[in-house]
Amino acid sequence: MNTKNPMIPAGSRFLPDTGRTYLLKCHKSEKDPKIRDRLMAYVLRKDGTSIHGIARSINRPYTTVRDWLVRAVQLGVTGRYDVMQEGRPCRLTTEQLAQLRGELIAGPRACGFESGTWTCRIAIEHVRKRYGVEYRQHGMWDLLDRMGFSSKKPRPRHPKSASKKAMGTFKKKQGAVPDITHQKCNISKSFRLVI
Repeated sequence: MNTKNPMIPAGSRFLPDTGRTYLLKCHKSEKDPKIRDRLMAYVLRKDGTSIHGIARSINRPYTTVRDWLVRAVQLGVTGRYDVMQEGRPCRLTTEQLAQLRGELIAGPRACGFESGTWTCRIAIEHVRKRYGVEYRQHGMWDLLDRMGFSSKKPRPRHPKSASKKAMGTFKKKQGAVPDITHQKCNISKSFRLVI
């Protein structure tokens, strides 16, 4: 059988080990509309409908329906599911990712930058200098997201506001005020990267 353009049998020769009633049962129970269309194409092919007829009846392009049927001939009924595509491998090794995570948590000043918060551009520059790997902004966002970081803007602080030490002294003078802000909050211990 030619794998590029195999013959697609029709009628009872199409998926000979699978009955039409089983295909209809799968079609009715399936939630994903794309897979439902594929199963309906299988049912119609079992009925002897031409590929053009199937394409018209389910409102899909001829080539798409043909590819579905070819995959059904090659893989059986399991061909209705999409095959997970592996993406491009990460440019950094596992050890480099672990090092980078520690460096990002330490902050940009610890890595030799003047800024107190990470930005995407600074992270790109750091990875380029430290590991010799070029990233674009979108790729860096994806990498940071996979590492568990999220973008969070630092809370603005007024330049004339009191220091933490002065606020602590004020609280001591006023007496103990119950802190009710964290009573019902569930604070997670995950790190957040400010970008």
